[in-house]
Amino acid sequence: MAALSSPPDAAQAPPAVPVQHAPPARGFKALLRAAGRRGLRAVRPVALPILNRVQSRIRTAVNESDVAARTAGIERALAKLSERLDTEVASRREIADLRRLV
Repeated sequence: MAALSSPPDAAQAPPAVPVQHAPPARGFKALLRAAGRRGLRAVRPVALPILNRVQSRIRTAVNESDVAARTAGIERALAKLSERLDTEVASRREIADLRRLV
């Protein structure tokens, strides 16, 4: 536990690698990206409440639909099928083992 709280030795630490930053992009594409970022920052306060309401309505519609119930039914059916296949495979292995003994 003491090893976790103590700082690593300088001999154990890897050597520091200088970070080389790329020069800022130039050209029309860079200007468009910068304008898009500024536009998104300006629109965000207006758009977030609308997006939250849309998300809430979609969540409500999904919860009220029978998709969740049908999905749960499919999952239960798949679990039963998986169990049945497991028992079938185990019984076939037992039969094969018995045949080898005879």
